[in-house]
Amino acid sequence: MRIVNIIGTRPQYIKLAAMHLELNDTEHEILNIDTGQHYDTNMSDNFITGFKLTIHYKTMNILEIKEILDDFNPDVVLLYGDTYSTLIGLIASKGYLTAHIEAGARTFNIEFREELIRMAVDHACDICFTPSVRSSKNLLNEGKEPYKIYFVGDVMYDLLLSIDNTQQENHDEYVYMTLHRPGNVDNIDRLKKIFEELSKIDKKIIFPVHPRTLKNIEKFNIKKPENVVIIEPCSYIQSIKYIKNAKFVITDSGGVEKECYLLKTPGITLNKVISWHEAEIYGWNKQVDICDLYEYTKTISKGLDWHECYGDGTAAKQIVKILERIVK
Repeated sequence: MRIVNIIGTRPQYIKLAAMHLELNDTEHEILNIDTGQHYDTNMSDNFITGFKLTIHYKTMNILEIKEILDDFNPDVVLLYGDTYSTLIGLIASKGYLTAHIEAGARTFNIEFREELIRMAVDHACDICFTPSVRSSKNLLNEGKEPYKIYFVGDVMYDLLLSIDNTQQENHDEYVYMTLHRPGNVDNIDRLKKIFEELSKIDKKIIFPVHPRTLKNIEKFNIKKPENVVIIEPCSYIQSIKYIKNAKFVITDSGGVEKECYLLKTPGITLNKVISWHEAEIYGWNKQVDICDLYEYTKTISKGLDWHECYGDGTAAKQIVKILERIVK
């Protein structure tokens, strides 16, 4: 089987890594195309190196991707998540069998471009691999043909189970935070208010700063609270260790939001909506208004009920078996 993966962002590198672990020792031919959507070295190359991934081509040009596909003639093109890379891959792969990994997830807010991308890709793809039962139901409710929907679980869970996330260099009690969305970091008043609320938290806050966020902190001349420790963007494995051992996590990343649940660490989402409703349903994650951030942190505790919402950690294995059955 000839498989093309089209990726370009941190969450997509993570999902590709899970598939790589499953496909690495098989006889299937793999071609990886990176759109380069994450332009910063720490946001892309470090993940690729850490996961020992091979990137065969790097281009965001749809016509170039189409030429690469035509030359390789894949049996299936795998698309991941809800980014511009996903949409570019969908357009370029017209005429080939396509499969969407992490299909069916919904915020139910079409103001988010990711929501529109995910819906478009879901309904244009031939195969939808969903991370949860809820995601499968979303697709069915939208009219997607049942025979095109496969609940396999989340490949991000596969990868988490494959690494050692127990060791942590910093043994002090701390909070972990990621912040990068334009709605939070491009608005000077909102960004100042976030840092004001952070200053009230009686915990060290480890903050691997996104290039976009750092640029605006400097541009707006925002004073960093003493309890906020800014570090360089860290590797996936180091990020997982920080999340696993944190008292709680503050984030505006859907991927980190889900990682919190999978690692059984409470999370606070600084978005208008929750990306992964399963985490919210069982109390592990909550969308919090910035003005209420400090007060809410005083109520957080671990020890909540945890449910295996995102499969059993064998999603990649199931995906490969299903594709082998479909592509004969």
